[in-house]
This record gives sequence, structure tokens and C-alpha cells, in this order.
Amino acid sequence: MKVVIAGGGRYGANIAKRLVEKGVKVYIIDISEKACSKLGRMIPALIICGDACDPKTLNEIGMEDTDYFLAMTGNDELNIICALLAKELGAKNVIVRINNPEHIEACKELGIEESLSIHPADLVARDIEKMILKT
Repeated sequence: MKVVIAGGGRYGANIAKRLVEKGVKVYIIDISEKACSKLGRMIPALIICGDACDPKTLNEIGMEDTDYFLAMTGNDELNIICALLAKELGAKNVIVRINNPEHIEACKELGIEESLSIHPADLVARDIEKMILKT
């Protein structure tokens, strides 16, 4: 399985680390050289220092054999653009991190309805609800 993660911050790095431990081939794209250097020391994944919204970067990685493209930067608009581009270039599945719940509907309107739009506050609320209600 091949997973490409746009954004090597807290969410992207945590997901990458977990997937690599399970034997998944992971690529992380981050525009920050400092972040790329740090990621390279922390996670045995392929680290690409570049723009995840640049078709050249995505083509070099090979979206046509990418099982999952995860847009995990802290910027909703950037995540949506990257996910749309990755999908257009052949990524089989896209998962988008969304901070503003109003953008979830925009994802659906842009054709990302088959992907999972993530709103971190909603995920935490669901986990706490399950703990409280024991469901």
C-alpha cells in the first residue's frame, strides 16, 4: 500500500509514524525545509521537501499508484486544492483534514464526497461522547 501525506505537522507526522510501523510505504510532502529535516530524523518515510499543490511534485511521486492521498496541512483551502489535484492525477482515495466545518460541504460540491472530510474538533467530541455513553 502506498500513502502520500501532504503536510508533515502534528497530524501528518503522527499518521505517518503509525502507518510506517504497520509496514505501509509512506511519502510525506512538506514545503518547509526545517520540517522536512525534522521529519527525516523522526520517521523512516520518504520525505519530499516541496509543494504538494504542484503537479510536478505529485507526478514525480506517482499519483497513479497512490492508494491514499492525505491532505493534512493546517490550511483548509490548501488541503482541498491538493486533494483535488491528487485525485485528478490518479490517487485512488483522498482524505482531507478540514478545520472549518463549513468547508465540508464545499468538499462535497467539488466532488470529494467519496473522501473523508475530517474536522478535528468533531473527532474529539465523538471520542469523548463514546467514552461517556460507553457506546
